[in-house]
Formats: sequence, C-alpha cells, structure tokens
Amino acid sequence: MVPELRTMYGFQQNNPYHVYDVWQHTAKALRAAGDDPIVALTVLFHDIGKPECYTEDEDGRGHFYGHGPVSAAITNQVMNRLKFDEETIGIVVELVRYHDADLHEKRRSIRTWLDRLGEKQFRRLLAVRRCDVSGQNPVCLAERLARIDRLEALLDEAVVQAGQFHVKDLDIDGSDLIQIGYTPGSAIGSILSKLADQVVEGMMENKRDILLREAGRWLTGE
Repeated sequence: MVPELRTMYGFQQNNPYHVYDVWQHTAKALRAAGDDPIVALTVLFHDIGKPECYTEDEDGRGHFYGHGPVSAAITNQVMNRLKFDEETIGIVVELVRYHDADLHEKRRSIRTWLDRLGEKQFRRLLAVRRCDVSGQNPVCLAERLARIDRLEALLDEAVVQAGQFHVKDLDIDGSDLIQIGYTPGSAIGSILSKLADQVVEGMMENKRDILLREAGRWLTGE
C-alpha cells in the first residue's frame, strides 16, 4: 500500500543517536505511539524522507539535513493517494514537517511555536518527539525525554500566561506608538505584540514610560 516505505528497510543511519536502521527506528517509535491515530500516522511517516537526504561528514557520521520537509512532501502524496480527508492530511503533514525542528528551551521560542501551531498541535508534536526518541539510542533516552519534559513545562506556562495577559492589557496602545513616530499600519500590532511578549516573559514592567522608551529604542534602531 505504501511502497515509499521500502527505502527505509535496512537503511543504516551511522549516527551515535541511532542504533537501528530507519525502519527499525520507526517500528520502535510506533510502539510508543499509543491510541492517538494522528500521532501514530505522524510517527509512521516522520522519517520516510531520510534516505533521500542522507549525507556523511568527514568522520563518516550520517546526517539527514532537511528530512522533515522532504518527509512531509512524501507524506502528503501518500495520504492523498490513500484518500485521507484534507483535515487529517494537513495535521499529519504539519507534524511531520516540524517533528525535528529546533525547539529552544526559551519562553519566547515556546510562545512563537504556540502561536504557530496552537496548543493541541503543539502537544501532539511533543508526543511525536517522545515516540521518536523512544526509537533512538537507549543510552540517550533519559536525557532526551527529560528535555521534552522541560519543553512541556514551558508550554504549560506559556498557555497559562497567554490566557492571562493580552496586548489590550498593555499600558499603551497604537495611538501612543504613532505619537512617538511609528507609521500607522500593521507594524503597530507587531510592536505591541512584541512588547506584550516581553512583559509576559518578565523582561520589562507594564508601565507606560518603560514601554514607550523601549518602543522608541526599536524605532531608532538603538
């Protein structure tokens, strides 16, 4: 049904984080997927593009740069051929594309990903990550699962904060930015969002003079 999977069989990864070939890794990751069909489908397809992306460095270590987007494109083709509904295809393809994205353990990064994916999809992404590391080198398992736990804790915090503080809660508004030299338009909303992020992250106080001073610095490029 899915001949695209055949290239994964026996494809060695030659990487210290991987002690199994691509298919064995996928099969082991699938065992951790649980009952969520979205997570299971994502795990099944997440590395389907790896054989196309394989390179080796000067030490003979294997790398798969860009395999997320390549796997997502193949997943989209396969799921359309198998006549999955558009919503499911969109959800799975997005998760496959970002399954190996660099998620930084920083509040700003987590808020950015939360805005991009939404809470439900972000939590699915972390679930996929847990499955993924479950099929990697067992020596690295505890460390990598602990990192996902930390990311999830930051996500929990971001969700709470997002529900508590909004741009409208700032001690300034768009007219204040225009008064200090900003041009009316969509950029106003971006600046207000950026200020709100910094308040939420504790980088500045929600006080009019402080907010305007920081916005003025951005305007002049200081």
